[in-house]
Amino acid sequence: QGLPMPTMWAAWDPTHPRLGQCPPGEDADAADAGDGYELPYWSRTWQGYEERFRADYVFEPLGISVTQAPKAESKGAAASTDPGVTGTTVWDAAVVLAGYMAQWREDLSSTQTRSMAMPAWLPAERVIEIGAGTGLAGLSAMAAGAVLGSVVLTDLPALVPLLEKNIKANRGVLKANLHRVTAKPFVWGPAVPLAPDGRPFDLIIGADICYRESMVEPLLSTLLATMGSARHTADDDPIIEGLESRSPHALLALGLEHCPSAVERLFRALKADGLSIDMAPPEAFHPEYTSPHTVCIVHVYRA
Repeated sequence: QGLPMPTMWAAWDPTHPRLGQCPPGEDADAADAGDGYELPYWSRTWQGYEERFRADYVFEPLGISVTQAPKAESKGAAASTDPGVTGTTVWDAAVVLAGYMAQWREDLSSTQTRSMAMPAWLPAERVIEIGAGTGLAGLSAMAAGAVLGSVVLTDLPALVPLLEKNIKANRGVLKANLHRVTAKPFVWGPAVPLAPDGRPFDLIIGADICYRESMVEPLLSTLLATMGSARHTADDDPIIEGLESRSPHALLALGLEHCPSAVERLFRALKADGLSIDMAPPEAFHPEYTSPHTVCIVHVYRA
């Protein structure tokens, strides 16, 4: 049975002030900065084109550096199901999730009671990042010391070379753990992804992976398949049998400025399948890398 987050985490509230309707058109850009909310100083929105899309991004608390790939250099990705080539750049939600996980390293080295940031079910044995893009979140999980076994960074096939490049670029940070981080293609759907040891994953992480209405169904299908769904039994899929004695967790950082109604729709569907959703309070975020008006972190689990 999955343990809930500390009691300071609150169950998802469908009246969250940032959940609502998409701007006109499901591919609408984020609202203008200052349109009813304030972006943090470090927000990627403030960056010029060179820094926003082309320059390497360094997450200083963990020393993780990732290469971005501008659209002109991502023809393979553009030809896939990601026409905006969103996976080749770093978005605010990934920075917020990396910041949240950076606090785990301090908690893991502490002999005192864990803070609100540190879940009781960490360290995890097998971790998968879905919609990894540049791999910032998955690399941060390994660098923070929250993984006992493997981390698999997954995205569309055309993005795997970028992920592999970023894994190698962080050899100095990952050191002996470098071989435990891999990149693999994975297209969202009902298939159950497996860890390198052939077993189901313990933890699913993802950042800014629900920003269009059209993404909800494939993302929902992936989460339910990976976490075990009330809609399926071992008779439907033998791999489900391996999920019956365990309770995977999902930790998602979701942007709310692009299409909040898609996020709300995802949450309602997960709840309908019997999953619990807890939202992180402001105190659980990294003191610097937080954006409470535009990014929420949620813990999804089957109680």
